[in-house]
Amino acid sequence: MQSLQRALELLAIANVVLLAPPPAMAQRDPIRLTHGPMLGRPTAHSVLVWGRTSDPGEFTVHYGTDAERLDQISRPAVTTIEHDCTGIATLSDLKPDAHYHYQLWVNGRPHGLPGRFRTLPSADVVRNAAHNPRGLFNFRFEIGSCANQNPLNGLGHRTPTYCLIPQFSSGRVRGRRGEHHEF
Repeated sequence: MQSLQRALELLAIANVVLLAPPPAMAQRDPIRLTHGPMLGRPTAHSVLVWGRTSDPGEFTVHYGTDAERLDQISRPAVTTIEHDCTGIATLSDLKPDAHYHYQLWVNGRPHGLPGRFRTLPSADVVRNAAHNPRGLFNFRFEIGSCANQNPLNGLGHRTPTYCLIPQFSSGRVRGRRGEHHEF
């Protein structure tokens, strides 16, 4: 009698195990843009676009001089885990002193907000033998940083950016450990 009861218990357990639906497999969200874009190193003919993705992968930058027609596409920027899933796309062959509109794309879809930038003037274009023989020009810039965002353990949003500008003008910046960095 006990062996029959034990056999029925084992049969019931086997039915539960064998007839149970397969476990639901959680799927990761598709790769997406998590930080950026940040633009840097502008010239009269190029600009770099930095971005960070949720996982290693790629992003491209769609850009153009008309906000409604971003008809140029950068080569893919590769993001790797070794670089904290960040990558840099280079936009090249740009016109000097021109306004461009841009949008980062991940997985064939736009991510983040669209933006706009202006290339630097070309010294050759603004050069004047009598009044500007060196081809000098004025420019404006903005500074952005993701560093030190914790206001409890750092300067947070109060980072004294403008105190650093004289250090940048020399092209060298002293790091935390005293080493110099060229940029």
